[in-house]
Parts: sequence; structure tokens; C-alpha cells
Amino acid sequence: MGHREAFARRARVRIGVMTRPSILIASLAGVAVIGTAVHARADTDTQMAAKVIQLVEFAAGVIDANENDCNAMGEKLSRMANDNSAFIDHVKARAEKATPAELRALTAPYQARFQAAMAKAKPGLDRCQSNPKVASVLRKVEQ
Repeated sequence: MGHREAFARRARVRIGVMTRPSILIASLAGVAVIGTAVHARADTDTQMAAKVIQLVEFAAGVIDANENDCNAMGEKLSRMANDNSAFIDHVKARAEKATPAELRALTAPYQARFQAAMAKAKPGLDRCQSNPKVASVLRKVEQ
């Protein structure tokens, strides 16, 4: 099983049944911290999980605010991913090493927030996921 498939499997274990758009946003959420100015290192898995849910909420806000301008959505999401590429790599590496039980324990406190963010982001992702700029950033964070 490749890195991408393993990460997606872990996301499904962690979140439950998910649609393609929510897998995309979960991937994005799993790879950065809230905003582009926050680059603090997550010293513990608990801190990392907290930053990941903050990103989910931030990304959902970006997607919701730009649901009628897919190019702007793609540019803002791309900037966020690029500005946080070191954290993205760190989260991906840690997710590869985590057991399903560890992932469930880390994400359990955030289930309600995650589901609310998914509901907020879904209309914009449904509308814009095929936009080249949005698709590019989603591919980048899924790898």
C-alpha cells in the first residue's frame, strides 16, 4: 500500500465514511497549521492534532468564502500549503507511523469540529474541485 492510500485509509478510520470532497479537505487539513503566519513546531502529537483541526476550520473558511471564485480559492489554499510545507511534511511522516488506534485517540476530541468544517466546505469543494488551481493544491497535499 502506497503512502497516499495509507493516508487515505487512516483518514477514513479516523473520520468514518467520507465523500471524495471531504477526503480532499481532510488531506489538506492533515498537512498544515491555521493561517500562513503560524509556523510553530508541534512538539507533541496532541499539539499537532490541535493545529490540524485549526487548519481544517481555516481551510473550510477559505473554501466557503471563495465558493463563487474558484481561482481565488485555489490561490489562497495554495499559498497556505506552500507557506506551511515543512509542517505538511512533518504531519505526513507522522501519519505514516501512527497506528489506527493512535489516530482515533488523537482525533476523537475534534470529531464535532471536523464534521462542522466538512459541512461548511462541501458546497465550495463540490463547485471548485475540478478547477485547475484548486485541483493542483489538493493533489499537492494528498501526495
